[in-house]
Amino acid sequence: MALYHKFKDIISEWHKNNLSVKNIIVGFSGGPDSTCLLVLLKRYFDECDLPINIIAAHVFHDWGKVDRSFEKNEVMFRNHCIKTCKEMNISLEIHNGNLDDFTKFGNGSLEASGRLMRRAFFESLMQKHESSIVALAHTIDDNLETFFIKLIRGANVFGLSCMNTFDKKYFRPLLKIEKTEITKFLEKEKKNI
Repeated sequence: MALYHKFKDIISEWHKNNLSVKNIIVGFSGGPDSTCLLVLLKRYFDECDLPINIIAAHVFHDWGKVDRSFEKNEVMFRNHCIKTCKEMNISLEIHNGNLDDFTKFGNGSLEASGRLMRRAFFESLMQKHESSIVALAHTIDDNLETFFIKLIRGANVFGLSCMNTFDKKYFRPLLKIEKTEITKFLEKEKKNI
């Protein structure tokens, strides 16, 4: 089954149960998964003529002050987000993270700090935009990775549960889709990173 048709089944099922949602905030890193999610959502809402506003949310971590190796990629991803949203006529909100954010959200790990910073940014956008939900581009591959990380860390049977497609105000419509499908879709759509 083609990726768009799989996605369409998932999103239409979600929409039937969430008719009050007026805004979808898309966690948009600028990577292939979130680019694919943005393209799919835009296509679906345009095709169905749904009055749901898409807001892309990008966190520019600016970890360059903490670790210079991050700087070049961060700028590249931010620029890709700006260009893509402009081409697709989607509003983009950017949080410019900084060294203070690392201290505020930090526990020694840049990855954990970034995750907490993104979550706080998404929460602030949900408050700003009424009747909203956050769509994240996690795939089946990410879920499998989460499972094995928890297993390696010694989680018990209950602790091995992974991400859900629907989780309160967070929605992961790509959770049953493999990264290889996303790569093929983007190549076909000419939305290369």
